[in-house]
Amino acid sequence: MTVLTDTQVVTASGGLVELGYSQITSSVTVSSASTGTAATSVISPLTVVCDGSPVLIEFSAVRVDSGASSNLTISLLKDGVEFSRTWGFINPGGTSVPVKLTFRDTPTAGSHTYEVRSWYGGANSGLVAAGSGTTSNSPAFLRVSKIVQATQWPAVTTGTIICTSSTRPASPFAGQQIYETDTSLSYTYSGSAWVQTGNLGAWTTFVPTLTQSGAVTKTVTSATYTQVGKLVIAQFNLSVTGAGTGGTGVLMGLPVTASGSLKSVGTCAIYDTSASTTYGGTCTSLSTTTVGFVGDWAGANTWGSQPSLALASGDVIRGTLMYETA
Repeated sequence: MTVLTDTQVVTASGGLVELGYSQITSSVTVSSASTGTAATSVISPLTVVCDGSPVLIEFSAVRVDSGASSNLTISLLKDGVEFSRTWGFINPGGTSVPVKLTFRDTPTAGSHTYEVRSWYGGANSGLVAAGSGTTSNSPAFLRVSKIVQATQWPAVTTGTIICTSSTRPASPFAGQQIYETDTSLSYTYSGSAWVQTGNLGAWTTFVPTLTQSGAVTKTVTSATYTQVGKLVIAQFNLSVTGAGTGGTGVLMGLPVTASGSLKSVGTCAIYDTSASTTYGGTCTSLSTTTVGFVGDWAGANTWGSQPSLALASGDVIRGTLMYETA
C-alpha cells in the first residue's frame, strides 16, 4: 500500500482518504505533569465518521521543547480515553526537536473522537510550537485518514463510498455515490438529499391502503417496490376480507408519493367473487398518493363507481405500477 502522509491520494496500490483534520496556530505550553485526561490539551477532540476500515492517525509539530533535565510525552486519546500513552517520548534535554507521529487504528463503524495531549516529567514544563506558517512556525496538526486497500481504490476515485446506512459521509458533495452494505442499496447525493439509485437486495415491502368510500380490510398477499432515482416500480396482490360501498371508486395507496395525478401508471386485474368475473384495466393516479382502477367497462370511471359494485370478501386486486416520484 502506498501511504503519502502529506498529500492525500489514492493509487492503484491503495492510499489514504482524509476523514478529518484539525490544526493549531499558536504554541501550547505543556504545564501538566499528569497523564491521561489531566494532561495538557494540544489538539482538541477531532470527530470523524468511520466505516470499520483501518485509519491512519498523524500528528505533526515543527518543534517540541522540553526544559533542562525534563522530558515530554505526547499521548493519543480515543473517545476521551488514553489510547496510546507513550505515542511520542521526547527528551531533548533543554533543546528542540521536530515531531512526526503516526498510529494505525481499526475503529468500529460510527463516530469517534481523537485528540492529542502532552505532559512533562522532570523539573520544567515544555512547549509544542505552532504558528500560522507565514512568518512564524508552521501549524501543528492532527489528521485522521481512512486507509484504502488496493481492492477499494476504483470505488473511491470514482466517488463511490462503501459504507452502512448509519455511516454515510458526513459532508457529501453533489453527485457523490455510496453503496450501503447493510441495505444493499446505492444512493447518489443530489446536493440536498440522498436519492436511491440502485437496489441489489430484496425489494421493499409496503402495506397499501384500500378504500371504497371508507377503509376496506384486506390481506396483503404481496406488495413490494423498488426505487431507482425518481422511478418507482411496484407490484401488489391484495385479497379483500371486508366490504366497500357500491357506486364509489376503489382507491389504493401508493408506496411513494407520485409527481402528479391523472396518469396511467400500470396495469390491474380485479376478480369479483360474486360474479366469478375478472376485470382487466389500467391503474391511474387520481392523486399524488392514490391510484384508481380504470377499464373499458367503466367509461373512464374507476371500478366500483361504474359498474356500480361494492368490494366484498373474496375479491382480489392485483397489478403493477411504474411511475415518477415527486
